[in-house]
Amino acid sequence: MASDGDLDASVSRDLTGFGGQLAEDLGGIPRLAELLTVLGWGAQSLGADLAEEPPLPVVFKPRLRRGTPPPDADAPRTADLDDHIIVDAGDLLSRLAQGLAAAAGGPPTLEDLAALLGRGLRGIGRDVLADVDPADITGLSVAKARTHKRAAAGDIVAIPAADGGYFLTVALTRNVFGTALGRFAGTHAPRPVSAAHHPQPLPYPLYVDDEAVASGRWLVVGNDPALLGLFPAEPEIYHAPGGPFNDPGIGPHGAAETVGGTVRRLTEQEAEQIGLLRSDFQQIYHGTQVERRLNADLE
Repeated sequence: MASDGDLDASVSRDLTGFGGQLAEDLGGIPRLAELLTVLGWGAQSLGADLAEEPPLPVVFKPRLRRGTPPPDADAPRTADLDDHIIVDAGDLLSRLAQGLAAAAGGPPTLEDLAALLGRGLRGIGRDVLADVDPADITGLSVAKARTHKRAAAGDIVAIPAADGGYFLTVALTRNVFGTALGRFAGTHAPRPVSAAHHPQPLPYPLYVDDEAVASGRWLVVGNDPALLGLFPAEPEIYHAPGGPFNDPGIGPHGAAETVGGTVRRLTEQEAEQIGLLRSDFQQIYHGTQVERRLNADLE
């Protein structure tokens, strides 16, 4: 069984190596906030290695020696990272959690893992971080994540997917129809993306209510107003053909309407891409309905 000192030294070596890998991906030495942000994303996959599922999102908060200037808490470059570095962070933290479990005889809590990381950070190389002397780090804790009543324009909203990843979306606007979400293709780690580095945008938004964000089931993981330029400036709501009023203006393939009242008929191809003729189509979705709809597209 490894002693606490041996385990701490091993963590320092692992974090030094990971910091070098992160520097290559960022194109420069990471700041403390950037390293902790990526480690937090990696920790979100540790449910099987911890005593209980980690709360999402995982936010690590450093404690610094008294008198140390506070580091910049922003981590803008992390939005341009590829998912592989997050997978590597999760693998690293999984190994550390397993080391704690072997030493203690049972799976650790997320707070136990944070405490180990804090001790390990004190022993990393001085050239690993751009803005903080590791000797000034006195510990690491798990911060309470900020909650949101609703998504604001530019918020990046992560929706849990059946494959263990997340659908990434962007809140485009909030109006009388609800909140319009622009969607990206595929599933990903629950983290921010940027206008310069993002998955493929999908052309047709969904309108949703606010319950899933307000409850914390859907995560607001960042905000980038520049992402709005990837989607329609006026998100439309869609009317299926033969609706409750059988309006002849809707057309044989349905219609799209802006919040200003402009209505246009849809082509058959648009109706198919929107899913207008599907049995699960809704004009405005509740959270669970969105998840069922998006997960059905994965099958």
